[in-house]
Amino acid sequence: MNAIGGHATGCRMWHAGLHQAYLSFRLARCRGLVLPASRFSHILENLGSTSSIYDGDPLAKISGQRRGTLLQRLARNVCAELSPNSVIQDPLPGICVNGTRRSQHQAEFDWMCDGQRVECKSARLCWSSHEQAWQVQFTRIKMPCQGIREFALFDDLILVLYSPFKLHIIRHDLSVGMSSRGLETSVSGHSVVIRGKKNVECWQEAVATILKKMCTGRGRCEQIATLRTDDGPVARLTSALLKSSIFQDRAYLHVPLAHMCSALRGIRLQSLACEVDKLLNPGSTFAVPAQISTHAEQRSGCYQASCDWVRDQKRIEFKHGKLLWHQQRRQWYCVFTGIKFGCFDELWLGIYCPTGIYIFKHNGSFCVQADGLKTRVVGKQLKLRAAVRESEVPEALDRICSKLEQAGCQRLATVLW
Repeated sequence: MNAIGGHATGCRMWHAGLHQAYLSFRLARCRGLVLPASRFSHILENLGSTSSIYDGDPLAKISGQRRGTLLQRLARNVCAELSPNSVIQDPLPGICVNGTRRSQHQAEFDWMCDGQRVECKSARLCWSSHEQAWQVQFTRIKMPCQGIREFALFDDLILVLYSPFKLHIIRHDLSVGMSSRGLETSVSGHSVVIRGKKNVECWQEAVATILKKMCTGRGRCEQIATLRTDDGPVARLTSALLKSSIFQDRAYLHVPLAHMCSALRGIRLQSLACEVDKLLNPGSTFAVPAQISTHAEQRSGCYQASCDWVRDQKRIEFKHGKLLWHQQRRQWYCVFTGIKFGCFDELWLGIYCPTGIYIFKHNGSFCVQADGLKTRVVGKQLKLRAAVRESEVPEALDRICSKLEQAGCQRLATVLW
């Protein structure tokens, strides 16, 4: 058996052991409904158009955050190779608004090239059900924003477009596809959104259309490199990253929905949670918000933004958070974001983790955090933490669930993988 095969087998054995340990440790203590994942196979097995086209691509096995770090490093290396006489340096971290020094990963840009500040953003090709088109969306681009910053926080913008088995590295012209979203732009920055042709399902054709829009006609972007993800420098970086996998990577290796983007996973888990609600309340009437929204709610925009389904005229909002491993703190944690209190009647929380999905009804106050302007624009957040250096998932999950229950949050259901 080769090293990679041995690693994969070891990960499967590790996950199987984790699952058995969890079952013996927790099943007797589960409250609320306890359901097998097979009951929701019609939801969990629906990978969607986006996930299916990346099947077999080694980069798709890496979490979005770690993939972004890898692609940034790769883009920097490519830029250095193309300009061997240039001086490329790490960014100066700078100072936070509270006067403390930023850490390296909090710098306002990614690297410097001959004194120019370079920002790098990556995004993968995705299918937009709303637009009925393939698109790529690069986010959190800190362009000038009235009342927030007079100038961009960088001089050059490098974009890495990730499509199945290919990376397209592009120097952006700071114009084509640039878009804003009202108040949210002041917090999250601008986006670059480029789409293929509407109702064209061929992703290869969509990539060609997107590149044409960016680099010809009105677009003045420059495509500086195209690389395969399964060969050369990308394959070497990916292989090294997979071999140095952390707890989180190993834990989620064979978990349903693990390789989906967070947004699509949220949609699937929301559907699952709604079905759980129907099991808990079989005599109730359910509807989607658009079917019963009032004129007042339509004027405020609150209803559409922050309610996922309605049970007997009661507005239910579902938020999911993935159990994540903080490498420096050696701690498991879970974050729920975009919570807009006042726009719903019940807040349901779904903890998505290597052993299942754990659904609670929040008490409306426990662990809720605000963050100034960001809260007013995108809502509050809720962060739950296990103990430091508590590396085993069952124990960490038990601690987090116990915190919720002790605070008065009701455990509604447990769906085990």
